[in-house]
Amino acid sequence: MDYFKERRAYRDFKMYERRVSQAQNDLYRELLDYANDKGVLDKPFHLMNDALLKLTGLNETTMFNARNKLVQFGLIKYEKGRRNLDTPVYQIIKLYEDWGRTNNKSGDDTGVTFVDEPGVATGDDTGGNLLTNTKQDITITQHNKPADDADDLPIQKVANYYQQNIGVIKPLVMDDFRDYFSQFKKAKTSDDEAVEIIEYAIKIAVDNNKPSWSYANAVLKNWTNSGLFTMANIKAAREERKAKMQIKSSNYGRQPKQEVATDYSKHQAKQVDPAELAELQKQWREFKKQGSAEP
Repeated sequence: MDYFKERRAYRDFKMYERRVSQAQNDLYRELLDYANDKGVLDKPFHLMNDALLKLTGLNETTMFNARNKLVQFGLIKYEKGRRNLDTPVYQIIKLYEDWGRTNNKSGDDTGVTFVDEPGVATGDDTGGNLLTNTKQDITITQHNKPADDADDLPIQKVANYYQQNIGVIKPLVMDDFRDYFSQFKKAKTSDDEAVEIIEYAIKIAVDNNKPSWSYANAVLKNWTNSGLFTMANIKAAREERKAKMQIKSSNYGRQPKQEVATDYSKHQAKQVDPAELAELQKQWREFKKQGSAEP
């Protein structure tokens, strides 16, 4: 199995055939990379649940649900392990078809004819005969044809910028680049502007002393999830956010208004006239006598 053809076929699967969640995507890509690293793309392989949890960063329930979906989608085969005896077994299912390859009528696997377009044999310089095969009906579509190299030029520009500013690029990062270019294309963003936007996200990561794809990727996800697919909109949103942060920062250091406590030592009690006090006391005694005399 060709690793890069499988990745390209999986990308097309996500775009055109099934809605794949982030958890399902992370799990499949980790399984694919592990199988490729171990040289078992075409074979079953063992992988512990704990290892997958660490690789994907998923919790157990989310990973199990994602794995079930991958099986349902026909992306992987899975065999449950036995506790303390054997680990789970996985196998990557081949998604792509070999371009222009067909077996000859005799069943000899060494007889291969390559074609540039359906129905025309190019291996025979003398005739240009029609390719016929009564054993199997092969339909070759544009979906299986390798993409034009020109389609990868914008991605290569971004990859070069990434390597200059962050470092060695991993296959998973290249997959993310392709996913973003697909999103920008759907939003009618030109390839040149898409290159500028992705490079801008990388620059922000570097300027913030976070030279990693995870940081730049988080920035890009924030933009795309907010519907920002042009540099003008992105820069306007950043300016608005910057202004809000400045207002918040200026208000943060401002002291709240304090109440002034009353200084009672400055207030003297009113002096009562002794004659007035004696008259009040007399009135109070008379009032009490009247109250006690009532039946």
